[in-house]
Amino acid sequence: MSKSFFIFTFLVFPLLTYAQNPVNPPCDGSIIQLKNVDGILFDKKCDILYEGYDNRMNLSIQEIEEAEIELIKQINNTLASDTRVKGNFQIKNPVRHFKKYKRQYFGYIDDVNQDKIVFINLLNFSGIGTPKRFKDWKEYFTIGFGEFYEKRTANYLYNLNTKTILIP
Repeated sequence: MSKSFFIFTFLVFPLLTYAQNPVNPPCDGSIIQLKNVDGILFDKKCDILYEGYDNRMNLSIQEIEEAEIELIKQINNTLASDTRVKGNFQIKNPVRHFKKYKRQYFGYIDDVNQDKIVFINLLNFSGIGTPKRFKDWKEYFTIGFGEFYEKRTANYLYNLNTKTILIP
């Protein structure tokens, strides 16, 4: 019994999980190229498994540009006012800091206030092995857990109605 459990757990199971395909089919997004920004916009047809963001909407380039401008302007105030951010963390030069990040965007309508929201997913491509981990970033919305994702991803929400940046 213990020998077959060991063989299945350490030899067979890892091979089965390694070969699995992503849950959703690839999404055909629109490439976004702005000053200092490379990204992909997922429209409302793309199936993104992210709980609480079901009421999807399409975004315009102007809404993306507005969100990016406000992210740069408001990031330090947002970080200072969020109790989940430890210490007095400030980004000295937000434009330079965020330049190494590629973006994934999608829009949704908040269920509570009916506000239009831009979800900005930042993926830091610097670092050894990072491009391999993010190889499908233009086709799949990228989220994850653990040290790698904690250090190389960040999420922000931009409320188009109140003109504010939030941390989800």
